[in-house]
Amino acid sequence: MGKLKSTTAVPELISILNDRGANPIARINAATALGKIEDTRALKALEERLLDETEYNITMVVAVKHKKFFQAVANAVRSFTLTSANADEKLISRLTDTWEHDPIRIAAAKALGRTGTDEAIEQLKDTLANDTVEGVRGAAGLALGETKRKDLIPTLVEVMEDTSKAAGDRRGATQGLGEIADPSTAPALVAIMSPPEGTTVAIEIRRDAAVALGKIGNDVAVSALIEELRKEGIDRNLKWDIISALGTAKSQEAVEELKSMLDNEDADVHFTAADYLFQITGDGYGYTRS
Repeated sequence: MGKLKSTTAVPELISILNDRGANPIARINAATALGKIEDTRALKALEERLLDETEYNITMVVAVKHKKFFQAVANAVRSFTLTSANADEKLISRLTDTWEHDPIRIAAAKALGRTGTDEAIEQLKDTLANDTVEGVRGAAGLALGETKRKDLIPTLVEVMEDTSKAAGDRRGATQGLGEIADPSTAPALVAIMSPPEGTTVAIEIRRDAAVALGKIGNDVAVSALIEELRKEGIDRNLKWDIISALGTAKSQEAVEELKSMLDNEDADVHFTAADYLFQITGDGYGYTRS
């Protein structure tokens, strides 16, 4: 239902979400679907389930499923702006609880960014700088970007460029910049995707930079993506991400380069290029589209 984004299913999904007697997997699936559908009718129910502490006061027998339920709800609310007055307080409590399971803290960090409060922003900045868990720090960087606040760009660029930082920190900051998608960050992202000779950047961070450039989609971003794609011996996964990024940018300048990928022997590269060419030009390039 979530993939179809059928709003007619929203009332039934909310009913399943709220039913504590329902199968935990069904509730997890309902939360996930509501996040994908992005119907504002779901926000109240999702917030209530996210912030109701009694929801998670359960026996160890079902602890894992309830933790996954929290993660599903926390991810679902990222499609909305949280409005509850105490949302930041409760999410900060879960984020800063170092006894808590790391995936729960990561989910709390990502949801916290959707409150938009100054307290939430300061906590996420502190988490990015000082938390002891790499995955939590990275989630804080992404969450800061998902606020879309341009005043956070310097913080995220600094972390992305800092070679002394862990890869997870830099990835979170890079992904966060992609969420903001401000053209002013394109040169910094290009330098990460295509590092100068003698400089090494982990391939995962380079891939994140390519994805971010696709979201920006301006001339600087598109030209850099095309130039990187033309290089000999380019990493297969980076190539795939660049093709996807050019498709996301929907730039006519990328059409000829994407067409050249149709002759690639790698099926994933071939089909990804064909799919994005269809989105840009409307031409199926030999494939029938429904």
